[in-house]
Formats: sequence, structure tokens, C-alpha cells
Amino acid sequence: MKKSSENKPEKLKKIGPDAMTPSQRKSFFAFYKRNESRRLFGFFKDVARSSVNNTLLSKYLQKHKDVKCLVAGCSHWANPLDLNKFLRGFNKEININIVALDVLPEALIEAIKHKVLFTPLLTPAQNTPFLDCYFDIVVADGLLNCCSFEQHNSIVKELYRVAKKDAMIILGLGYSKKRLVLKSKERSMTVYCRPFSSIRGLFLRRGFYFPKNSSVGTIFGDGKEIKIDNCIAIKR
Repeated sequence: MKKSSENKPEKLKKIGPDAMTPSQRKSFFAFYKRNESRRLFGFFKDVARSSVNNTLLSKYLQKHKDVKCLVAGCSHWANPLDLNKFLRGFNKEININIVALDVLPEALIEAIKHKVLFTPLLTPAQNTPFLDCYFDIVVADGLLNCCSFEQHNSIVKELYRVAKKDAMIILGLGYSKKRLVLKSKERSMTVYCRPFSSIRGLFLRRGFYFPKNSSVGTIFGDGKEIKIDNCIAIKR
């Protein structure tokens, strides 16, 4: 799965989330173990509240016998299992191959210990080893919000590069009225939020589009100043 020589990744000063102490990292992953609804299991339930999303995924997956999937950011060891179960709800016969990546190894290692069938990859989302147009499904729930603003454009650029034409990008996008940086108490991680038009604009300018009525809104656990857009984007 070698990457094309084109579209070389940008050189960035920061990669991944802000630095955390060992105790903060332990607290971060413990949060998702305590709160099942905050792992992909709960995220997919929110996405499926839109009849538009269900129709899009059903039509797309019914046309495929095999799908290659990328989980960009893996905060819980069961996330690949959640994705597998979610997609099989639309096509029980489909063959699903899942790659999960993160710059923090904890959940990936635990998934291996639980003998989850997936390919773990310790790498930042903006610099992956995959061929252009490789994945049918990409899942990025809160990925941009875990990374500093300067990383957002390069992450979206890489998601676009590795996604096939018409690929489904299942997104959880935290947004706020103005640019906001805060330390999440419940997750022990610094969170970066843009205004709604700004975070969507990153995807629109790159070449994705958002189907009408795909959005399902929820509120970030720490308060009302951050809302979450659970939605699907499609690569043109």
C-alpha cells in the first residue's frame, strides 16, 4: 500500500493532539471505556438518526461486495467492531476490511489484545502510506477537534487523497460560534473548534460535498458552547 509521489504531505511543527502527561492519556482512554455512547457505537447511532444518511449508506453498500474502510483516530479498542456492525446493518453479505490509525497507540494495542480483526497503523492522519483513491469508507469522529488548527487543512487533504471517488466520509465535526481552544475536563485533551462554516469549508474547498439533510446535531459533553455535526460528506 505505497503512497503516490504526488501530493506530498506538508511539513508541520505539530502532529496529532497536544502533548498529554501519562495520567492524562490514561484518563482520556478511560473516558471512552466508561462512556460507551461516546465511542463509535454511539456516534453511528447519531448518524443513523438521519433518513438521508441511512439511504445513502444503504444504496452505496448494496452496490459493493467488498469495502475498504479507514478509521482515522481510534480512541477505543472496539471502534473497528462498531464500524463492522454498523456497515453490516446495511449489507449483511459485504466483505469489510478495516484499517484504524492513530498517533497514540493505547487503543490500537488493546484492540490487538482483544483479537479484533483489523489492521492497526501508528501514524498521523495527515501522512498515511496508502495509495491514492484507496478507501470506500472513511470515519473521522472528532479527528479535527483533537488537532491544532494548523493541522486541519493537511488532514482534510489527506482524507481526500486516500478516498475513492464517491466514497462515504462519515464525520463528527465539533464547532463553535468563534474559534475556540479549551481543555476538555472529561477527556483530558485540548479541543480545537472552528465556526460551522469554517470547518465545513475545509471539506468543500478540497472537493467534498455534503448531501442535504445529512446533518444530525448533538452537544459536546462539556457544555453548550460546542455543538457537533454528525454527517456524511462525499468525494466528488
